[in-house]
Amino acid sequence: MVLLFFYGISCWSQDTVSVGKLNADTIPANSNRQWLVGGLTVAGYGGSFAFLSTAWYKDFPRRSFHTFNDNGEWLQVDKVGHTWTTYHTSRLTTNLWQWAGVADKKAVIYGTGTSFLYMLSIEYLDGHSVEWGWSWGDVGANFVGAALFAGQELGWQEQKVGLKFSSHYKDYRERQLIDRANDLYGRGNTAAFLPGQAPQRL
Repeated sequence: MVLLFFYGISCWSQDTVSVGKLNADTIPANSNRQWLVGGLTVAGYGGSFAFLSTAWYKDFPRRSFHTFNDNGEWLQVDKVGHTWTTYHTSRLTTNLWQWAGVADKKAVIYGTGTSFLYMLSIEYLDGHSVEWGWSWGDVGANFVGAALFAGQELGWQEQKVGLKFSSHYKDYRERQLIDRANDLYGRGNTAAFLPGQAPQRL
């Protein structure tokens, strides 16, 4: 479910940033749609956490809440991922609230707020994992993504600056590099969307 969600917003984000913008002022309030969006938000939140608990955290022991400074690791690629994810989940959920007829400003607050809270919750899970920890750098990257979306939406009512990404696979010839890449990133598309499952750090 989480993979389909992120794949969907990844494909959606490849369009120009103005495509798909809804204007809630032209959409009448619809309580059925609002209940639907609220229900989807709660179900997506709970379902994705259940998925993450089994796919990401299950192989690592838990401990008391702690912090970990990972700002010097992964060449900051994880921070870009946090920013990208918060930006696009804010965008998606805001559009859903607008579709339900919620006024634009409130839709931005609801969409960005729930997205930022969601990312903080993931960080909380990291804070209880022996392998990771609560990262203030990750929290800062989440804030940048949320602020980038909300600031433009509230200030300009459009997204003039968007975030996209692309990737490709590298076929290594040396056995040692192949094993290292598989250990760090896993095998196949599914594992590539869930980085950090392996215990080694760069």
